[in-house]
Amino acid sequence: MRVVALGDLHGNFPTLWRILRAEGLADAHLRPTEALRSGQTHVVLL
Repeated sequence: MRVVALGDLHGNFPTLWRILRAEGLADAHLRPTEALRSGQTHVVLL
């Protein structure tokens, strides 16, 4: 299992989507990738 923890975003959604895309967790259309849908990777927002 992989965990991606993100903090201090305070509603900065463009940054959230940029990070998710960079980590391979969202595609170009901002849809979750298989890694996220399958539960292989978990995202924790702090």
